[in-house]
Amino acid sequence: MEFIIRNVDPEVTECEVTKKIAEVLHACPGPFVSDADAQQRLINFRVTLEKNECGGVRNKGFGSLRLPSKDVGLKFRRFVDGEDGITIKVGKKRLKFIPANKPIPSSALVTLAKAPYVDPDIAQKRQEKIDALSSAFRIAKVQIGML
Repeated sequence: MEFIIRNVDPEVTECEVTKKIAEVLHACPGPFVSDADAQQRLINFRVTLEKNECGGVRNKGFGSLRLPSKDVGLKFRRFVDGEDGITIKVGKKRLKFIPANKPIPSSALVTLAKAPYVDPDIAQKRQEKIDALSSAFRIAKVQIGML
């Protein structure tokens, strides 16, 4: 199930939003993980924020949240939008979740269902390594021959 995330602080990153949503989805004990299920695999999800055309880390103030199943999505919606629901605040603003009408591609659903959840800090460190190694380098001399 997919949600549109509104009211996102333009200065926060996807990593920060993912951490805050993970605190809700992975809280033990909580609505998604009970004490008996503490060793169970964590729910995987995907947060995407619309990037600002100006560049940098800023976003347009909205994005999307993809959850692996409709059951998890409905439970999340009741938990966040209910009368005694929890508020997820990132930066200076409280996030608002609106169910999206468009279906999620089946390849994305399979990935969410089968792939394990990766902590955003680990994913960010991995991306920093990839970015550092992706810069072009110049080859000064190539030698071809036999010994």
